[in-house]
Amino acid sequence: MSMQTRHPRVNSSWLAILFFLATVVSATHAQLLIVRQNAPRAGEIATQQIGGAGWFTSYGFVGALRCTKDVPTYSGFVKRTDAIVGVRIRKGTLVDFMQVECAPLEPAARGGLTWQQANMYNGGWAGNSQGGYMSRFTNCPLGYVISGFKAIYAGGNNFLSDIRFECSQISGSGIHSSPMGFQKYFQITTNSNRQWISWYAGDTAIRSYSLGYNAYAIAKAVPDTIDLAPRTQLKPESACTDGGAAALSVAVGTDVSLTGPHQVVQAFQMFCYGGTTDEIKADPYLDPFEHGN
Repeated sequence: MSMQTRHPRVNSSWLAILFFLATVVSATHAQLLIVRQNAPRAGEIATQQIGGAGWFTSYGFVGALRCTKDVPTYSGFVKRTDAIVGVRIRKGTLVDFMQVECAPLEPAARGGLTWQQANMYNGGWAGNSQGGYMSRFTNCPLGYVISGFKAIYAGGNNFLSDIRFECSQISGSGIHSSPMGFQKYFQITTNSNRQWISWYAGDTAIRSYSLGYNAYAIAKAVPDTIDLAPRTQLKPESACTDGGAAALSVAVGTDVSLTGPHQVVQAFQMFCYGGTTDEIKADPYLDPFEHGN
């Protein structure tokens, strides 16, 4: 009697379920990694995370980009918390570098609070300061602070491809206690006094979204939009609801391309004072480069 080797049958539906569960676990692990290494401070709430949802994700740096400055007092130096009023990045197909632009607030002539361009300074940064094809910056109008963002991701929400920021008008300031000492926050209006801000290179407005080196200049008269892509993109969007951005939380990972591995700002989220809203959520199973929304 001849012996026949029997091969066990594998149900394709079970394979699909296992693949789905493995993907969820991987994405959840990557996002928990950021939370464990860089949790919001007391009184701060984190928005959704963009990027970092891929397999075997590891980071060379995880931290919060904040606006703090040592100022002299009669008893020595103390850390002052200032407002995030702008952002500077470098990017090619992905965001390579990110830095917050800071300014101390002061009373406005007609009441309320404002800030002055002459008092701006560079705050925390992360990523490859020489990466990308073009350095760009964006600033809020005077009397406004960074309070929201919309982004484009790549690779199943594994990388941050592009980002644009929103500003809200300052309505007041306050102090709350935190493990790090006294943390200052800046209240914002949540009505129509919000606006999206353009990216600039020098004195010239540039496209908010571009692939690779095609981040060329356009006339200031042309409205800046993150929709200037080959097709409509899925654009996750989040905003602060009570106070302006306390920090931009980032994780620096490695992208392997034809030119070799290089550092990028792989994952991003915003820490807000008081509360947040994720108006459009990222979907790791919908790659915006392949499936328009």
